[in-house]
Amino acid sequence: MTAIQRSEPLVKQVYRYLYSAILSGEFKPNDKVVETHIAEKLKVSRSPVREAIRLLIQRELLVEDADGVRVFQPTHRDFAELYEMRLALEPVCAERAAANPDTALLSELRENIQHTEEAVARRDWDAVVTLNKEFHECIWRMCGNRRILRAMHEITDLVQFYWRALLSIPNLDVGIVGDHREIMDAIERGDAAAAHVAMERHVAKDLRVIMSDRSNGADDAFSQTYSVLRQE
Repeated sequence: MTAIQRSEPLVKQVYRYLYSAILSGEFKPNDKVVETHIAEKLKVSRSPVREAIRLLIQRELLVEDADGVRVFQPTHRDFAELYEMRLALEPVCAERAAANPDTALLSELRENIQHTEEAVARRDWDAVVTLNKEFHECIWRMCGNRRILRAMHEITDLVQFYWRALLSIPNLDVGIVGDHREIMDAIERGDAAAAHVAMERHVAKDLRVIMSDRSNGADDAFSQTYSVLRQE
């Protein structure tokens, strides 16, 4: 983490550090997060650390139990519930975006796809995760439904958490560039039905990778690489 800047609210800086550490894998799932240790490391008082931890518990990236605060450790059920929500909402977002495409946001999508293609080519998975988030957020904004936008923002951190794990699976071809281009093309030509189907297929692909039968090895690869999934 860069040095704490006293000109910026400490809570915001501590939150950003912890958020980045969780999503980058510096803090592994089920790792304990000790308030005093974080305060000592960042050379700040415990108060902003406590508040940042509280905010991350609200975002479900940290959990608190009788043993203290830990990094969220997802299960297959967690993943399935999250993606059930995505499958219910994101195809609708794409459909509504295609019904009323926004020129400025379409330009953002084109630029995003170009940057994503470049990031995939250089295997910069941190950039891919960020760009994936930005692509989907752009479509959420384009759909024009504030309540859907709010609901999707509530789960975006967990989506990033899973997506970083997905990208850790060896030799996994997520096909993100092709999928995103298909979605954008459907929106651009105003084909609401095609946009709905393309987004549904795109989101369902992640779900199939994780929830597929263990015999194909993908689920085991995910579990071994990220060491987080457990059957309930």
